[in-house]
Formats: sequence, C-alpha cells, structure tokens
Amino acid sequence: MGLNIAVFIPEGIVLSSDSLAFLRQDDEGFEASSKRTFAVWNRFIVSFVGGGFINGKPYGYYIQEIESKRISIQIGCVKDFVDYLSYFFMHLLPKNEESLTIYIAGSSIKESGVRHELYLIDRDNIIKLNEPNGKDEVYNYHMIGRGLWINKLVLPVTFKDQQSDINESFEAAKIDFSKYSLDDAEKFAHFLIRTTVDMDKFIQTRATVNMNVTTGIVTTQGTTIKDWRL
Repeated sequence: MGLNIAVFIPEGIVLSSDSLAFLRQDDEGFEASSKRTFAVWNRFIVSFVGGGFINGKPYGYYIQEIESKRISIQIGCVKDFVDYLSYFFMHLLPKNEESLTIYIAGSSIKESGVRHELYLIDRDNIIKLNEPNGKDEVYNYHMIGRGLWINKLVLPVTFKDQQSDINESFEAAKIDFSKYSLDDAEKFAHFLIRTTVDMDKFIQTRATVNMNVTTGIVTTQGTTIKDWRL
C-alpha cells in the first residue's frame, strides 16, 4: 500500500514516500521495492501513489523517459507540467489497471514573485492542494496511503472537529505549519512514515509501509532529492 506525505510551508514543499511496492505477474502478486518519488529537470518533484509499477516497469523507467525529453518539451509553469504528465501516463495505463494518483510540486514565477505549487492528479481530476484561501496562503500537510495510525495519532492534533470532545481537547496543540522550516517539514513527513511502520510491527500485522524513504524538496533554488533509511 505504501504512504505518501506532502507538507507545504512558506519555504517550499516536501514530498516523501516509502518504497514498499506490489508487482503483479501472471495473476500473481509479489511484494517488491520500488522508488516512488523523483526529481524531474531540477524543477519538479513527482511522487507516485500506487503499487510501484506500470506495465511491469518501475515508475523510474518512465521518469527517465521524461528526463530525456527535457530539451524538446516547452514547459512554462507547474500547471503546464502537470497537464503534460497527466497526458503522458493516461496513454500508458492498460484499461484493466487503476488510474494513477500522482503528487507534483514545483515553483512558478508570478507577478507577485515565485510561488510554490502543489498539485494532485487523481484519476481524471487535477487538484491544486495549496490554493490560497482568499488572500491567505495555505500551509498544511496531505497524505495518501496507509493512514490508519496517523488518523488516530496525528489528525486529532491538527484538525478541529466540532463533533468530537476528544478532538476539541487537543485544539491547543494544533500544528501551525506556517512556522515550520524545511527541516521541520522533512522530519514531520519521516515521523508519519516511521510511526506507521512501528505501529504495524507493534500490532503484528503485515507491513504496509517500509523504512526505505525518498524525500524531495522544492524551493526557490530548485529541487533536492535524497534517499533515507529511517
């Protein structure tokens, strides 16, 4: 199943994912390892949600193909790249395979300056996750995947729920992501993944997330990417 984390703060955007994957061959499934987060052209971070493979090939195979087209493709802003990526993979997926879900982060130059943008391709939908709320910037985190333990341990601290007395009692500990540094955001993403791995071990269930993590960061200076063993 795996876990993908996006954290968007004033300095930039952090995308992080583990590498637990699932390869299907001849109607049989095998647990495997496949990197799911990549830097593209030193401009964008792409993080795939899914089993790690398309048509039996790892996501990295297709990222290398996109990297090789850097000179021939004209991309002006983050949304242009999101549209290109959506079109690219839409024509690759077999009809019997689930549509891809992909996080894309990058920076665009606007009249007001450099803006960090985070998008989610979810099947046929393209969603901007950090769309400003009026004049106010939005800083938060977003995740897809094995979120059972995070929902129990972290979400009550982050989001106010009027229906729950327990959640309201945690309101004083609400996380203000506008005060996070990039280092804080990266550590927070790793904390969510590590917590999921540890809790799966404690309750002796089958692992759905592993400790081999790739984390990409978008800032005004470009992108960085690093592999971690948590």
